[in-house]
Formats: sequence, structure tokens, C-alpha cells
Amino acid sequence: MWCPSLHRRRLQSPKMDNISEARLIGLHPVLQDKARQFVDQCDAEGITVRITQGYRSYNEQLELWQKGRDEHGNIINPSLVVTHARPGYSWHSYGMAFDFCPMVNGIPEWGNPPLWDRCIAIGEGLGLFSGSRWAAPQTDRPHFQLTGRFPEAPDNEVLEIMATSGLAQLWIDSGIEQA
Repeated sequence: MWCPSLHRRRLQSPKMDNISEARLIGLHPVLQDKARQFVDQCDAEGITVRITQGYRSYNEQLELWQKGRDEHGNIINPSLVVTHARPGYSWHSYGMAFDFCPMVNGIPEWGNPPLWDRCIAIGEGLGLFSGSRWAAPQTDRPHFQLTGRFPEAPDNEVLEIMATSGLAQLWIDSGIEQA
């Protein structure tokens, strides 16, 4: 999903692994740059991180949203719930969000709160919004997003822009390229 009007010189991250780099495909170019800066700044502090999710189609978002729910969308197993965002209501589906995980000796480290807190502080220092700021049960520590002038969750305006003008226009209307 390359947008010619927003194309910029891609910043290289010497510390980002190929898996993480591949997961940036489809993200807004400014968010790609910030993800690379995030990885580099974490590395400078001795923290290895991997980008675990980037762009998600509506179908991919639906598949994740259905985990832990019955056919009506009711939560039946909270431990299996991955997301509370239905398709169209996650910034992942617009290339404006990514998820990450700190890695220790090549293994994801999910249970070290000080490590996570430091990673979140680094991302927020780059101007990213952290899903850790959402109230429970929607707290999402691995999540960062960059939405420009748009709210924390996609709203009717976002859906309308997508329906009438598409992703390239949504990215332009976000104002992120001026960020």
C-alpha cells in the first residue's frame, strides 16, 4: 500500500530484524519511520523488540475479534480474547498501528512490567499513542498507533473517508505527514 503523495525516503534501522521489517509493510510511511526509531532507541538501551503486528485487513481483524466469543459476539472465554475492536474500528486496518514485544534471548518476554514500561515510555517519547493508556478490559500494552487528527479509535468520519475516497486520502486527511 504505497501512497505516492506521501512517499518519503525510507529510514533504515540497523537493529530491526527481517520479521519486524516485513510487518511494517502497509503502514503509513511516518509510522514506519517511527517504528524503526522505536526499535533503534530500545536497542540503544539494551532492549531487543520485535514488531509482531502491523497492517490487518478487515477479515484478519474479524478473525482476531472472534477469538473467545460466540457466534453473536458475546465473550465466552475472556482468556482467549485478543481484541475488543471489531473490523473497521482498529487502526491496524488503516495502516496506522503496530504491535510489538520485547525479546529476551530470542524469546518473547510478556511478564516483565518494568521492561514493558520502559518500551512504552520510549514509544510515547516518539509521539506514539500506547494502548496501555486504555481502560480495562481494553488495555493493550503491545499496541502503538499514530492517528494524527483522528481520535483514539476510528469513528464514522474515518469510515466515510475510507468508503468514499480510500486509504491514501485517509492518510492525507490525518495530517500525519506534517507531524
